[in-house]
Amino acid sequence: MPITHADTLGAYVDNPATGVSKTDWTADHVLTFVGAKAYATSTQAVTLNTETPVLFDSEEFDTSAFHDTGSNTSRFTVPAGLAGKYRMQAGGILNVTGGEVEFRKNGTTYIRGSGSGSASGESIQNISAIEDLSVGDYVELIVYLGSSVSIGHATLRQSQMTMNIQYLGA
Repeated sequence: MPITHADTLGAYVDNPATGVSKTDWTADHVLTFVGAKAYATSTQAVTLNTETPVLFDSEEFDTSAFHDTGSNTSRFTVPAGLAGKYRMQAGGILNVTGGEVEFRKNGTTYIRGSGSGSASGESIQNISAIEDLSVGDYVELIVYLGSSVSIGHATLRQSQMTMNIQYLGA
């Protein structure tokens, strides 16, 4: 059974089975972050009662070409060699009465448990989900609104539509 320790460097484990110890913080088996975060720098018009993918024209980071700001800007696509479990999070402001946001995989399948909605008034929606994805699968943030309005905000960073994806492992 591994022995867990804590000191000023943080918690670590001496594990005879793997050889991992406090001195291995920079070893190859220590995972680095893999994922992307994109956002919209302008509002986007959404038509009444229409499932609309959110377009993301800017990125804060993208470690492995998950997102493209030039084409298919609504999509986060799993790159070669990175099939596995993913955590997705998205949110932003909906200037509408009656709106929903959901994750959709490959243009057709809604990801279970990822929906969030508002019955009335302006709201900031945030959703998250964990999903098993294969190489080439893509995920989009979908909005469905009860009236034709714009989503997001051009200048208020806290209200811009945003989405991120993080690779958790195989």
